Amino acid sequence: MSTQAPAHGRKAAVAIARMPLSETELRLVEAMFENKRDVKAVLQVLPHAVVSTLYRQKKNYDTFGSIHKPETTKKRRLRKPVVADADPDPEASTTPSSSDSPPSRLSDTDRTVEMLFSQGCSVRVVQSWFPNRPKSSLYRMQHNLDVYGSVRKPETMWKKKGRPCSVTPEMKEWLVQLVKEGKEIYDFVESRLDINPVGLVPLVPYQGYFSLRNGNDRTGFIYEYQLTIFEGKDDKYRGINIQFIDTYQQSITNTPEAIKLQLIKKHKHLPNPAVYYVQSDISFPLEQTLLPVAKRSLVKYISNAA
Repeated sequence: MSTQAPAHGRKAAVAIARMPLSETELRLVEAMFENKRDVKAVLQVLPHAVVSTLYRQKKNYDTFGSIHKPETTKKRRLRKPVVADADPDPEASTTPSSSDSPPSRLSDTDRTVEMLFSQGCSVRVVQSWFPNRPKSSLYRMQHNLDVYGSVRKPETMWKKKGRPCSVTPEMKEWLVQLVKEGKEIYDFVESRLDINPVGLVPLVPYQGYFSLRNGNDRTGFIYEYQLTIFEGKDDKYRGINIQFIDTYQQSITNTPEAIKLQLIKKHKHLPNPAVYYVQSDISFPLEQTLLPVAKRSLVKYISNAA
């Protein structure tokens, strides 16, 4: 008992087989021939391609180095390909888009990679056609295609060299909120700091030492500082350079005054340094939070006292 496929199924198969190839698909065919692929391999990726046309393109590539003959390169005997993502509604095409995002600017290689991934090819297969592409880059492009529908993220499609991408209102609001939270954290840490001079302060306190104690920790940190003054267009600004010297254990005998005497004896290049004791009543992360705020607070304290 023989079974026959329905008539409409045969017509659909013939219709699919006679679909013309788009420009991107033609580039893919040429890239596959360049990588020593045969017609059967091309048909596995593009099953709707015409077999006789592929054999003719294969012969042209072996003879002329291109799937088109030189006299037909500019004037190709192909029907205009149907754009899959074209808007079928004519009124919708004339209506200006509400989004002001620039159009996609994928390169020819990116379009070929995108088509391979959309056809179900794996990263290993795509890398065999593009051996110069790192595997990590191909995995990232495959992930972008699954998430965004393109091998490139939307914000990187139209990003020009030397120009940042446009800041959306949501991004601007997020940045303002981030700066506001950072300022609140800075003001809170600064309010918990206490700065006191140790002994007599010289008339020019722009170079010296300061000891930093983090909350109730017994271990203190000693830094050498030097204030710098640089002029802007309309005003003068002060900066501070610090260098870590040593640590010490806070005790009844090891007071800030005793630390100052030890520093004078050990470091002869500053016979009469300015020494400040900086302490916070709450423990903070030292390198990430406390030290940057302490440096800026010390600059403000010395500038107001001088």
